[in-house]
Amino acid sequence: MLQKLLLTAISRGLAAIGTLVFNFVLARYMGANDYGQFMLSYTMLTGFSIMSRFGMPMAVLRFASILYANSSYQAFREHLLKVSVLSFGLSIVLASVFILGSGILSQIFYGSLDYKEIIVVMAITMPFHAFLVVQSAYFKAMGKSEIAPFFEVGLMVFVAASSVFLYSEFFRVEVTAWIASGFLLVSSVLVFLLGQITLRKLVRVVSTDIVPLDMKPFMRSLPDYAVASMTIYLIQFAPTLILGLFVDGKQLALYALANSITFTISFLLWVVEAVTAPKFAQFYHSGKNYDAKRLHYKSIRYMLVFVLPLFGVVVVFAKEILLLFGEDFIAASPAVVIMALGQLLAVIVGPVNFVLNMSGHHRTQRNIEFMSAFATIVSSLVLIPLFGFIGAAVATSFGLMVRNVVGFYRVNRILHQIP
Repeated sequence: MLQKLLLTAISRGLAAIGTLVFNFVLARYMGANDYGQFMLSYTMLTGFSIMSRFGMPMAVLRFASILYANSSYQAFREHLLKVSVLSFGLSIVLASVFILGSGILSQIFYGSLDYKEIIVVMAITMPFHAFLVVQSAYFKAMGKSEIAPFFEVGLMVFVAASSVFLYSEFFRVEVTAWIASGFLLVSSVLVFLLGQITLRKLVRVVSTDIVPLDMKPFMRSLPDYAVASMTIYLIQFAPTLILGLFVDGKQLALYALANSITFTISFLLWVVEAVTAPKFAQFYHSGKNYDAKRLHYKSIRYMLVFVLPLFGVVVVFAKEILLLFGEDFIAASPAVVIMALGQLLAVIVGPVNFVLNMSGHHRTQRNIEFMSAFATIVSSLVLIPLFGFIGAAVATSFGLMVRNVVGFYRVNRILHQIP
């Protein structure tokens, strides 16, 4: 397990670096105001992507992991095909809605129609962007968590950022939100194609299994997973959307950058979730509940050893880190400290959300996400008009606190019932 965690940490770390590079390049080459406006449109893209996935990544992780662990490779391939068709079908429908509503969204969040074309490009990007997370879930289900980050959003934004950098340096022209969104589209298609080629090669396993694929449990779980994923989106991005209604592009940029930096604190949690989620599903499916309990607490101990020093660096050197992006961003240092505390708490409680989802308690997790989203939205509506991006930082950390504290309480009750 330690070897798997180490390899996954390296690849996930590279993906996290890709996200930081993305934010660094755009912030440096676009300026605070344009960067903030671009990130607002990217937040819309993320929201529509989550809706189109309809909870499929979590359901894939749960059910495909069981198929692969039982060597039901033919059923696994059939599962991949059917979910791919379903994902792209839903994405195309919602992308059409995204395009039709581009003018309204531009008017609401930007106060004009100037960003309508950028929103349209984001809509075209959406089917590929959405499927990257589903694609990554299949790699994890196969026990290939160490290569999953190379075919998901982290690599996509790294490729986009590298393209923006080379374009600006080579042609010596100003980078606009339109140019950045175009590169984002191209990079999403590229990473999607690379992932599909790799995934198809990995699942070409000679199999004699004759167990028919039963999609009913998978389909029945989707509504709960979909609702949970949408509420997770609200926890993460409602402050950004509400900021867009009350403040200018610079404050959006300050919040977005602080949020991106503090996500590095919980990147090891992503690693542990990627490695342990298939194991939780397999343990509970096989009745090995005590093994699941040990795995949960062991993962927390591993994470804290590495995360606590990183947390200290981010908090103590917040201003110095922000200065790398430009002097305009130093003002975000209080937000970095506030959101770093929220991310640290997520690590302390461990992968509680995945324990609930993989063990069949997904409805409990759905209800927890509801509570957290409600707390985030209400606190955002109260605090953002008063304190701007600092209020958004407080609302984000408060929502994370509700989600993780309640989740830990529920998981603790479940685990202590295990003999």
